[in-house]
Amino acid sequence: MQINAANPENGLVAPDGTLYVDFGPYGLWRRDASGIAQVNTADPEGLVAADDGTLYVDFGPFGFWRRDAAGIVQINAADAEGFAPGADGSMFIDFGSFGLWSWTLGRFSQIRTANAEHVAVARDGFVDLDFGPAGTWRRGPSCACERIDPADAQSVA
Repeated sequence: MQINAANPENGLVAPDGTLYVDFGPYGLWRRDASGIAQVNTADPEGLVAADDGTLYVDFGPFGFWRRDAAGIVQINAADAEGFAPGADGSMFIDFGSFGLWSWTLGRFSQIRTANAEHVAVARDGFVDLDFGPAGTWRRGPSCACERIDPADAQSVA
């Protein structure tokens, strides 16, 4: 069955088996046991599924959103530059010039005021952060940030 004439731009399978497909200007769609449905008409710039199946979506100028069993809701109106889910259900979000933030249980906490170039979260809860000329940093479960390399990393994974 063809959903629309567009080619998919991005897609992922969530831990619960739900398939999410970004059809660019035709919006974000999902396919699960109940069938195929459009999640949102906006064009996603990025999406990631957390371990619990929650979908996080950057809709660019339309903000940062979360979709779970209760539906889809905007959690911030700002345009995220990058984001990564934490092992504990938290989300680490780079809001560019507004800094790096964590979102846990419906609350935001600012981690750094600097603009991160890349964000990656390890299963052990450590967050690796590339702050360009300020070097590569690591944030541990204790919430302390420490510089682990003064060099400008090109990415973190």
